[in-house]
Amino acid sequence: MKNKGISYFEQHVEKFVLGAAGVVFFSVLVWQLIPTTVKVDGKDVALGDLDREISTKTDMLKRKLESGGTPLSEQLKGKLPPKFDAAAFAAKAGERALPSGDFPQIEPRLASAIQPPDVLESRTYHDPVFAAATMRTPVQVDDTLDSTFVQANAKTREFAAVGKDSFDVSWLVPSAVLDGKAMFAALRGGTDETRIPANWYRDTLFLVDVEFERQEQLSDGSAGGTAIVDVLPGAFSLRPEIQKDPDTGLRDDVWESLSNASNQRSILQPEFIPTKRSNFSAASMLSDPSEMDDAEDPQIRSLRKSVAKQALDVARLEEELKELGGPLEDTSKDDKKREEEEEERNSGGSRGGSGNSGQNRPGGGLGGGGLSGGMGGGKNTGGADPRDEATKEKRIKLTKTLKSKRARLEKDQKDLEKLGATVEARKDSGPFDPKSDERLVIWAHDLGVVPGKTYRYRAVVKTYNPFFTYMGVLEDPQKDLARPFTKSTPVSDWSDPVTVQPRVAFFVTDAVPADGRLGIGQASVEIYTYKDGERRVERVTLQPGDAIASPSSDSQAATRYFIVDVVADPTIERGGTDRRPSAIVVIQSSDKRRYEVRVPASEVRNDRRINLQDEVELARAEREGQKAGAEGDAEDAPGAPAAPPRGPAGR
Repeated sequence: MKNKGISYFEQHVEKFVLGAAGVVFFSVLVWQLIPTTVKVDGKDVALGDLDREISTKTDMLKRKLESGGTPLSEQLKGKLPPKFDAAAFAAKAGERALPSGDFPQIEPRLASAIQPPDVLESRTYHDPVFAAATMRTPVQVDDTLDSTFVQANAKTREFAAVGKDSFDVSWLVPSAVLDGKAMFAALRGGTDETRIPANWYRDTLFLVDVEFERQEQLSDGSAGGTAIVDVLPGAFSLRPEIQKDPDTGLRDDVWESLSNASNQRSILQPEFIPTKRSNFSAASMLSDPSEMDDAEDPQIRSLRKSVAKQALDVARLEEELKELGGPLEDTSKDDKKREEEEEERNSGGSRGGSGNSGQNRPGGGLGGGGLSGGMGGGKNTGGADPRDEATKEKRIKLTKTLKSKRARLEKDQKDLEKLGATVEARKDSGPFDPKSDERLVIWAHDLGVVPGKTYRYRAVVKTYNPFFTYMGVLEDPQKDLARPFTKSTPVSDWSDPVTVQPRVAFFVTDAVPADGRLGIGQASVEIYTYKDGERRVERVTLQPGDAIASPSSDSQAATRYFIVDVVADPTIERGGTDRRPSAIVVIQSSDKRRYEVRVPASEVRNDRRINLQDEVELARAEREGQKAGAEGDAEDAPGAPAAPPRGPAGR
C-alpha cells in the first residue's frame, strides 16, 4: 500500500528515537567505564592535570632523596628499652600474625620488643599538677606602626589601640612569671611504677599556647566584659590548629615545630610588629624591676636599657641564624660591579646600551647566584626550591640586621664607658630552654585596649598533654586524660589594674605654695608628647587657673586638665638644703567631672615618667647620631667644601 501524504520523518520517527536512545546509552556506558579523573594521594586529579601532579610529586621525592633522611637509629633514640634485643625482634617479625586455632587474649608482640615493658602494662600513671603563673603589672608602650606592614596587614587598623587618623599606637603588655623547671619536674614526677614514659612527650616541656584574659574595670569599681587577647597579625601561633580536631599528625607537627627554640620563644615571648622606633624591648620585660635605680642619671639609665636591648637582640639573631644555616652576605652588588667593569673594558671604555647591564642576568639580585654559601648547595637553576631561596633572603636580611645591632651595641657600650658607668653582662646568655628556667617570663601584646579605660589580666599556660593518643593503654578511670591535646595550668590571679594613658602624659615635678606672680602658688609640670614616632618633653611653670599645656604643642586638647590649687603640705620634707615649703597640686579635668591630687615627690619617681625620660634620651641620642653621620658623609663626599675653621676666623 502506498503511503500518501506521510513525510519522511513520520515514516522513520521510531528509528530516530531508538537511535537517540542508543547514543545516550552508549555515552553513559563510556562515561562509567572510562574515567576522566584518577586518584593521587587520595584526591581526584583530572587527566589533563595528571602530568603536572606527577611532576610535582617527583620533585618532592627528589628533594627528599637529596636532602637525606634521618637515620633509623636517630629516629628511635630514646624510644627503645635500654637492653633492646634485635634478634628477638627479628624473630617475632617473621612469625605468623594470626594464630592457627582459637584466638587467644590479645597481647603486644612486636611492640614488646621495641617499647619498654612499663609502657605495655595497664597501670595508673602519675597525673602531673602544675602551679599557676604569677602575674606582673601590665606595661604600656607607645609607638608608630610601620606603614608597609599595615598596608600588607589591613586587619591591623581594626584594633582599638591603633590611631584612626595615624599609625600611632598605644598598647598594653600583660606579663607573668612561670617556673618552667618545676613544670618539667612535675611531668617527670611519680614513682618508678607510675612515671609517664618519657617518649610520650619526648622528655621535653612543649608550651603550646599562653592565653591572657583581659577584663575591663568600670568607673564604679565593678568588672566589665572579658576577652582573650588576640594573637598579633602575622605572628607565629599554634592556637588556631589546636582548637580544631587534633590528631597524631598535629602532635608530630607541634613536636617538630616547638623543637625550634625561636618558635617556642615566639609563643611565650613574642616580639611586636614592625614600628618606627622599636620602643618595645624584650630585654626590659626580662629584667627585674626591683633592680632599676630610679636615682641614676637618665642618660646612663637609658643607655643601660639600650645596651641590654641590643645585646639580647644580637644573641637572638645569632641563635636564629645558626638554625637557618649561619650568616649570609649579599654579594650581588659586588657581582654587578665586576660585570660592569668587565663590560667597560671589553667595550673600550664605552658602556653604551640601555644602562641596565646585569639587571636581568642569571644570578642577579636577591636569591641569585651572587649569594655566597647558604642553603641549597649553590644551586641556581630555574627549578631551584623556592623554600631555599626564601631562606637565603631571610638569612641575608637577618645578617644585615645583626651587623647593625652589633654596631649599635658597641657604640652604646663605649658611650657608657665615657660616662664612667660599667657595662653589665647579660644574665640570660644561655640558650632558650623553658624546662630549665626557674623564672620564665611570658607576655602578650594587647591591641584591643582603649586609651582612658582600665584593665586587668590573668593567664593560663597550655602545655602538650603527654597522655594524648595513649587512651588504649590507660585504665578506665584515666582514659579521659587522653582526650584533650593540651594540659593547662590553673588560672592565675588577676594582675593589678592599669589605665591606658593617652599618648600625651604630664607630671607635676615640683610645687611651691604662695609663690608666683600672683602669690597663689605655682607648679612645675613636664609634658610628654608623642606623635608620628617622636617622643618629646616640654617643661612649663603654671599657676592655678592655667591649662596644663604648652604653647608650642597641641597637648592642651590631649591633657584636658587645668590646675585648681597649690596647697602646702607640712608632712612632706624636701630634704637637703632646700627649705621651701612643700605642696600638693589639685587638678581638674576640663569637663569638671574629675579631680586629682598630684604629689610632686611621688610624681618624680613615677615608673611611667622614668620610662618616658628614657625614651626622650634615646630619641635625642639617635637624632644626634644621625646628624653626626650625615655631617660625616657630607665631609667625606667628593667635591664637598672643607669644613670652616673653628674659632674667631671661622665665624
